[in-house]
Amino acid sequence: MFQDHDSERADALAQDAMTQGEYNGAAVAQHAAAYGAEDTERAWILSPFDTWERNPFYQGPPVAHPEDDSEY
Repeated sequence: MFQDHDSERADALAQDAMTQGEYNGAAVAQHAAAYGAEDTERAWILSPFDTWERNPFYQGPPVAHPEDDSEY
């Protein structure tokens, strides 16, 4: 299959230009989107970095953060 080497090179350069924090943030967002698309009923997704991320595909009523102990 034909590959667009210019596009691959641009993607690689953009990734190299990211800081570690930007790279981790993008990875966590991608993880939340992938798992959120599979389970649209879940408001929060637990990332591999042990952080709770909003499910971008959740359409239900507002749900408090899973670690929020205050009254909602």
